[in-house]
Amino acid sequence: MKNLLLCFLVLMFSGTIHAAMINGFNGPYHVANWSTTSGLTGALSVDNPTAQSINFEIANPSYNYPVNTFLEYQTVAAGTGMVSFDLIMSLIFRPFGAYAPTLSFFTVVDGIHSVEATHNLDNSLFQHVDIMVHNGQRFGFRFDAQNVQQGVFAGATITNFSAPVSEPATLLIAATGFMIMLRLNRSKKGKQRLNLAE
Repeated sequence: MKNLLLCFLVLMFSGTIHAAMINGFNGPYHVANWSTTSGLTGALSVDNPTAQSINFEIANPSYNYPVNTFLEYQTVAAGTGMVSFDLIMSLIFRPFGAYAPTLSFFTVVDGIHSVEATHNLDNSLFQHVDIMVHNGQRFGFRFDAQNVQQGVFAGATITNFSAPVSEPATLLIAATGFMIMLRLNRSKKGKQRLNLAE
């Protein structure tokens, strides 16, 4: 019985240590659960959000001078583990004679920004990013655009996103199994006492 109990406890705790993963922007990571903060200049938008990817666009459609701006996108971690995604940054449109802006990509965890990539967008950048988060932490992405000239549009896509979720079902199953094992153990001891009394 002790060996059975030990095996059960090992399985119970291994399930809670390794959180399940969600692929794509689904469940607690659905696009409706993210908040957007942006700079005051330029056109900033999060467009075409799907379960598989999110597209960001930073542009200067009307200012006749270069602008510096940012776009930040954050949510709350639904579990402890690794957030993983692929980043694609590229120049969407640049008028003749305009130079490419510099776009910096940051990961944000509880307000702390970590630079992951800086790119001048003369060509596309493809990069894989992993960040560790804990249940309840705010995390997300930030794009800083420097020297975006009039008519320039730059874009970024987050794809192959996966993030941790807690496993409450595992805990419920573990607790139920533990209670059943205790009940069976008590029943077995009660029968042994009856047999000894006879």
